[in-house]
Amino acid sequence: MSEKKANLVVGNSKVYEKVYGKVYGKTYGDINMDKIKKLYSEPKIYTGGVDINSWDDLSEDQKTKSLDKIWYVYFSFRHPVSGSLKRQNPIKAGNEFKDKKNRYKVLEGIKRSLLEALENGFNPYENDSIEKESDSTKIYTSKKAIEIGLQIKKNELAETTYRRYEPRIKDFIEYLEKKGLAFKNINEVTKQVVQDYLDKILYETSARNRNNFRSDLSSLFTKLQLRDIIKNNYIKDEIEILKSNPERNKTFSTKLLENLEKHLKENDPYLLLFIRFVSYNFLRPIEVCRLKVKDINISDKTLSVRTKNKPLKTKIIPDLLFRELPDLKKYRPDDYLFTSNNSPGDWNIKEDSKRDFFTDKFKKIKDSFDLGKDYGIYSFRHTYITQLYRARRIEGITPNEVKSWLMLITGHATIKALDKYLREIDAELPQEYSKYLKR
Repeated sequence: MSEKKANLVVGNSKVYEKVYGKVYGKTYGDINMDKIKKLYSEPKIYTGGVDINSWDDLSEDQKTKSLDKIWYVYFSFRHPVSGSLKRQNPIKAGNEFKDKKNRYKVLEGIKRSLLEALENGFNPYENDSIEKESDSTKIYTSKKAIEIGLQIKKNELAETTYRRYEPRIKDFIEYLEKKGLAFKNINEVTKQVVQDYLDKILYETSARNRNNFRSDLSSLFTKLQLRDIIKNNYIKDEIEILKSNPERNKTFSTKLLENLEKHLKENDPYLLLFIRFVSYNFLRPIEVCRLKVKDINISDKTLSVRTKNKPLKTKIIPDLLFRELPDLKKYRPDDYLFTSNNSPGDWNIKEDSKRDFFTDKFKKIKDSFDLGKDYGIYSFRHTYITQLYRARRIEGITPNEVKSWLMLITGHATIKALDKYLREIDAELPQEYSKYLKR
């Protein structure tokens, strides 16, 4: 048997020892090459139940039915305990294409990449890692390495944050599969590969969205670097952040704010109370949704909430808001302060759905005022922070002194972050300057 054929039959010798050593108690050197079983089957492509070589001879109806099905690459690998070939999870890709040519091209690349990985010792029962011949260092396939990083991030991130994070990372994995890189060494995912992917996101969406993808990938690659799975995080060090225009709700004019709050007071006081926590306590809407009865300390006039920057934050409840609180003694400690029933109680749905419920309620109000997408519940937060800042500046307090005081109220972690926020909402305006203009 030729050396090439031997490699195709048994794969990497160390992988063979790990699989067959448990089954037969033999090492690679003791095996008769002509009598051994295949360690894996050659990857194949499922094309919707038709012979791809006869595609041109198929009727249009047969082609349509084939393309309506999910195409994928499949293969089997010998189980280390039973010794039998076991079908592995299929690799589905290219199905966004509705024509045979492009869909098959994607899967062909994956098939070649997977076969190359199998020939070089890829073993799905060994955590998708390949052991070097020279030492015991594991070289992970790009797909497995990224999945490891994703699991680490899942344990670190809040549930709502992870729900936004995961789809971006999985989209990158799909991109690597289409490029034939999913089953290659993670170190073959070069800076240029990531740059090309981010360019694709930029062309399809926006600079802001592209920057979000870059940030998420960079944070994941940092985890891989810290665990010596990759050598360095070139995304963080070498791929630039593009300039983008952030989307932020506008502040309300004094008259508009007055009219909105009057309307809410008369028509939906419960929604107004929700907004008061955004306006007076400067919480984000999703943070208001997290509040439970037990989080409100009546005697100390404080509340405790899990915020964006800290696991748990204690904030004072200003008297203006405290006077509007309902009698909380008649509710259970674990009752949510805000629910869909217009009173505290059980509401066991996802936080995103809770926030969306109140966002939709306010949308009906703002639609009646003919307000566009530039205004939202966040507009109340921006408006009242602006009011505080300008009121203290009128008192003659310096900008830095106001910001130091304001940080304790808004919850910003640093002066730099607060300063950036205040600039974006135009909290600081110049005094009347007509006298300085020449006529």
